[in-house]
This record gives sequence, structure tokens and C-alpha cells, in this order.
Amino acid sequence: MEMTPVSQCVVKGGLTVEGICISKFDQHQSTLLEKSFLEIPVGCANIPWTGQCYSRARRKMPSFSFKARFFLSCRCMLSPVQFAIFHGMDFSTARQYYDAIDQIRAVLNEFEDIVQEVPSFVVVGMQSVGKSAVLRRISGFPFPQDSQVCTRVPMELSMRRCRGREKLTVTIRAREKVWTDGDHEANLTAAQTEILGGKQFECQDLVRIVKQDADCPEVTLIDLPGLFFAGNDDAAPLQAMVEDLVTKRIASDMALICHVVPLNQDHKTLNTWLLVHNADPARRRTIFIFTKADKVTDKSEFQRRIGAIMEDESHEKGSVLPKCFIIHGAATTEKEELSSLAHVESWVDEMGLQESVSVGVRALNGHLESVMLAHIQENLPRLRRRLEKEEQEQRKHLALIGRTPMDASMVVFGGVQDMIQATQSCFASLLPSLRVKFESMATTLQEVTMEPLGNQLTADEIAAKLKTFQFSPLEYNASRQKREIRNMETPLVADFLTLAVEAREVLNKSRGLYNDAFEGSMDVLKAWMVQFDADTSQIATVSEATKPNFEKAMASVGLPKLRRALEATRAAALACVENLHHWNTGRCLMTANVTDFASESAPFDVDQSLVDALTPEARLMWKPVFTAVWNTRGFLNSRKKLVAEVVLNEVMRLLSDYVDKTVREVLCSCSAAMAAVSDEPGSLAKKRKRALDRENGVKSALQTIESLY
Repeated sequence: MEMTPVSQCVVKGGLTVEGICISKFDQHQSTLLEKSFLEIPVGCANIPWTGQCYSRARRKMPSFSFKARFFLSCRCMLSPVQFAIFHGMDFSTARQYYDAIDQIRAVLNEFEDIVQEVPSFVVVGMQSVGKSAVLRRISGFPFPQDSQVCTRVPMELSMRRCRGREKLTVTIRAREKVWTDGDHEANLTAAQTEILGGKQFECQDLVRIVKQDADCPEVTLIDLPGLFFAGNDDAAPLQAMVEDLVTKRIASDMALICHVVPLNQDHKTLNTWLLVHNADPARRRTIFIFTKADKVTDKSEFQRRIGAIMEDESHEKGSVLPKCFIIHGAATTEKEELSSLAHVESWVDEMGLQESVSVGVRALNGHLESVMLAHIQENLPRLRRRLEKEEQEQRKHLALIGRTPMDASMVVFGGVQDMIQATQSCFASLLPSLRVKFESMATTLQEVTMEPLGNQLTADEIAAKLKTFQFSPLEYNASRQKREIRNMETPLVADFLTLAVEAREVLNKSRGLYNDAFEGSMDVLKAWMVQFDADTSQIATVSEATKPNFEKAMASVGLPKLRRALEATRAAALACVENLHHWNTGRCLMTANVTDFASESAPFDVDQSLVDALTPEARLMWKPVFTAVWNTRGFLNSRKKLVAEVVLNEVMRLLSDYVDKTVREVLCSCSAAMAAVSDEPGSLAKKRKRALDRENGVKSALQTIESLY
């Protein structure tokens, strides 16, 4: 018998199709199998098919037989059953693909980012273009067509054809509610109301409809709310929300698009036309369903509209003419539909578009099944890779936040270790800044000079006493310096003699000699203290950088104690600076560094010149006072060298003790109290639950995919 490829099958006398040869490659036996079928009646029936398998060497292999239900239209389109056989699977295997994708979509529906990666068939269109009527014709399900109860939430319509003794069933689900009996149209309206919850539109959740019927196509469609034009500013946000939903759903190349277009309206006036064009410019994922063709009674107008659409589609670079179907939404039977659209079909034939445009819901149903099955098979490996990647990401995320709430004591223990490390890191980052300030303080201290006290005598008294200094006569050729000394014109001389006058006054009053610059109010030390206070306060802020499940315990117990300990440390460090003046009073007026003291106490050259310029009597009287001034100046100069080093070492010791010891001791001492209040925050519990749900959903989807291999 002569074999004819499936694509060339023709109707023989309107009754039989002869000579169909379908081949497949058997991976298990590495053979090319040929299935020969002698007679296949036109129409829809449960038919036993038998045939013989041969290898390439034409060796006879075991016979096979099975039953299948299929469709053949008058245009002899490849039916879903034939398509399934052509791809090497029986009818039940094809259903497994559809069911698997539905299950995957169900478990991933709440995760918008990954549910877009699941192969789908999305129905889009403007409001009132006949979308609900088309779905009613495809499924036989009574979708409401009143404009007041049109689609306002996404609807997932899963259709399965009955096999054997399977019963006709309809199930409608909206969240936890399920409807199986009664008026299906009323139930669907109730399901929409349940999802809407008083809102006008809902884009995140959906209504699920599962119908099993003898005449259903094997396909799942997702019907989206129809786009509309906002009549006022109040409706504009709703329009934008619906457009955003449609745009997101059709953007992924995993979504096939059923675009419902009314033929009694210019296609370029439809909002959905631009959205679909942008999502699928090459029209490789789109099929057009034309409605309201019965409203176009003029042949030339009909052909103009169809021609405009086809011409518009053919101009896009790389595009292909999409498959188009003309459906009569008001028809109740196939016979009524074909009869009412017979003239339309003849108009299509006149235009030579019969390969691209088909008439009737039966042709549409067969095409929906075929392209959806091919789409699923083609993209299943890609979906699998995406889900495996998502599973790895969720595993990492759960490793970070924990799969279960951590034990309170372990939470505190981990939090304490984190706080210690954070404190040490913060202190380490402050060291360069502190060092600069210590160096600045040391430089400024070295620039401080011993000046008159200004609190022992009045200016007039000092001026009067300065006049009592007796100088020896000047030689005729005396130097300028000697003349300036005698006239007290050199500032150093004037200041030194003033200090001497004040020192003598102190000695006369039997008071201890001190220097006002080191009496605790020294400007440079006070300025440095302000900078130091600002820097060390940063250490307390690390307590805010704790893990979420340690926040409550740290904020209520650990943080107050740490702050008190830090304040005590800072107070001790600042007290070290404040108390420097005690070094220069009372019993502290001594130094062990005799060598440095002697060097610093030596008179300056100008001081010695002044002493030499005095008369012997004045020199004898003032020499002890001069010596006291030199010793005081030497003592203070010796101390200036020590101040910065002492402050640096003492402050660093105190801060290091806090960072290395006090933080650990304080937190360990209150660990029991922190454990008692270390409840896991609700935000972390929600993150964990969502991550676990997401991981479980992905795992379930992967298991479903594995079952197909």
C-alpha cells in the first residue's frame, strides 16, 4: 500500500482517509517504527487502531493496538491525537503533559516571578469583544456574558476529555472554597465575588475551573480581565492595573497568546493590539480569534478588514502569518456556527487565506491542543533548568535564615559572638582617626609656652615693679640687644621679668607655684576631648547591626548594659585628660627625669643676657626668683613631652579593655536574661515560611517534571 505523509492526507469521498504513514524514532531500540492505518473515518469516534512495527531491516516486530479519540475537520487538520502519535506518545501521555503543567502552575501561582516561566496559553482582549462567548464555545462552560459580571479576575480553565467510564464533572475553586454542583454560571459569579472581596478587579489571585466532558479539547487556558478605556480619572488606576497584568502575562516567551479581535472594529483602535504586538512582534506565539464576523455583512468590508490585518502582520521583519480562527460566539452548536458563517468561509476562500484562516470552533480546539502540546514539550527542559536554579537559591537563603526557629540560647550565643566581632571591627576602623587626633594634640602641646599668670598683681603694680630692676651702665659701643634688654623692649625679656615679679609675689604669699595653662582648662585639651567623645560614641552604634532574631534581646537587655559599660569606659578615659592638672600641683610637682629637667631648666640666651645686665646687687636679690622661674618652665616643658603619650596609652588601654573584655563579660552576664526575651521576630518567621513554601513548590514542580521522563 502506498504511504502518504500526514501533511498530505485528504478526505476520500467524505468518509475515509487512506494511507496515513506516521513515523517515529524509538530511542530504546534505535529503530524507525512505521505505523500503517488502512481506514480512519472522518469525524469523532473511539476507534481501534492496529498496525505492525518494522525495523529498518524490515524485521517484523510485535504487533500493537490501542484506542484513540480524534478529530478530523473538513480541511483535514492534524488532530491532537494524531499529533500525539506523531510525537511518539499515546493519548494518555499527552494528557499527562497537560496535567503536569496545570499542577506546576498551581503550586507556583503565588510566586509571580517564576510562574511566568511555566508554559501557558493566555486569552487576552478588550472588554465586550466576545472573549467570554469564545470561551463558552470552546469549553461548553456557561461563562457569564453580561457586561456587569464579565471577567474581573484571571480565570484558569482546564479542560479534559472524558475517557472510558470517566464522569462529566465541573469544579470551580476560589481560594479555599469549592463549587461542584448547581448553576455553574452562578457558581462562577460567586467565585469571582469571593476573589474580588469588594474590589473592582483582582490581578494577583485567580479562579480555577476544571471541566471534564466528552467534547472538551485537552487544553488549559488562562482568561485575563478584558482591557477597557477609563471613562474618568477614578477608573484610570484600574485601567493601568489591568494593562500591567496583561503586559506581564504575555511578556514571557513561555506564554502562547490567544488574541480575541472583533471584526466589526478597526484592529488598530484596540489597546490589546499594541500590547500583543510589543510582546510578540514576530507573531510566533500568537493566534487570532476573530469574533463578530456576523456583524460585518458586506463582503468588501469584511475582506478589507481581514486584508488589513494580514498586511499589517506580514510587514513585521521576521514575522509569520499567525493562525486565525473565526468563531460565532452566539452559536450553540457546530452546525449552527458553520451554517451562519458559511458565507464568511467562502469570502476567506476567495481571498486565498484558507491556510491561515479557519472557520469554526472545532478547528480552533484541535489547533489549541496541538500547539499547546508542542509548546510544552519544547519548553519543558528550559522550565526544568529554571526551577533547579530557583531551588538552589532558596536552599542558600534558608541556610542563612535557618529552616527552623533557632533555640533561644543558640540565638544569644551567636548574637554575642557577632557583637564582639562587630565591636572589634568598629574599634579597628576608628584607630587611624584616633591616631591623627593624638598626634595633633601632641603637636599643639609642644607649641604651648609659659606665659605670665596675670592673676597675682595688677598691670599697674607689675609696671611699677619692673621699674625697680637696676641695670649696670652700658658701654659706649654696647650692642643693640643689650640696649633692648635694658629698655625691656624684647617681648621675651618683658614676659620673663613679669614672670619673675609674679613668682616673687607668690613666694612672698607662701603659695604653691602653678601654671594656669595646665589648670584643667587648657583649650587644646578641651578641644581634643570633644573630638574624642565624638569618635568613641561610634562604638556604641555597632549594637544596632545585629541579626534579626537577636534584635529584641539586644535592644531590651544587652544594649542598655553595653551602653552603661561604654559610658564608664569613656568617662575614665576623659577623666585621665581632665586630671592632668593634678600633675602640676601639690605633691606631684616633681619629676624623676632629672636629666631632661636640667636640660629644660637651663636659662635661654636672652635670660642669661638679662641677668648679666643687672647690677651685682639686683642680680643677688633676683637670682633665686629667676631660678624658680627657670625650674618651673623646665618642669612644664618636660611634662609637655609626656602628656600626649600618657593620654594615648591610658585611653587606648581603657578602650581596648572595653572592646576585648568588657563587651564579652557584659553580654555573657546577661545571656540568660536575653535568652528569655529572644523571640523570633514576625518578619523573619514570614520570610522563612515564604522561602520554605517557595522551595516546596519548586520541588513539587520538579518532581512533576521528572514523572514525564
